[in-house]
Amino acid sequence: MKLLIKKLHEDAIIPKYMTKSAVAFDVCALKDYDIYNNKHFPSSFVKVRTGIAVAIPEGYEINVRARSGLSLEHPNYLAISGGGTIDSDYRGEIIVPVVNNRSITWKIKKGDRIAQCIVAPISQCDIEVVNELPETERGEGGFGHTGR
Repeated sequence: MKLLIKKLHEDAIIPKYMTKSAVAFDVCALKDYDIYNNKHFPSSFVKVRTGIAVAIPEGYEINVRARSGLSLEHPNYLAISGGGTIDSDYRGEIIVPVVNNRSITWKIKKGDRIAQCIVAPISQCDIEVVNELPETERGEGGFGHTGR
């Protein structure tokens, strides 16, 4: 399978898998960003441009996730509030909304790997509205229902 990538800006960095068995490739910031955080804006974000667009094969999506390395360096870092999807028919620039919940300014530098992307198969379902759902052992239990 091929993922077609278009550079929208001469400074854009073409993503690559960092190891032979890597599941995700990293996307990089096109320019420098300062994500300010102060008492007036207790949580702030920026839309980090990557300078690339992709043509995802039909039947697939790209799942955008936070990078684990950044999560260690910046404990409150969130990329797209934890995740996002790029549909196969989208041809615009990949832009990663990044949140800074810390009390210090986060400086993102041009070329920093800012999020990771996983190409994954998808399926669509026939949606049917019903009055009742089938019973399961778990039922409506959620948010920690199965224990720690």
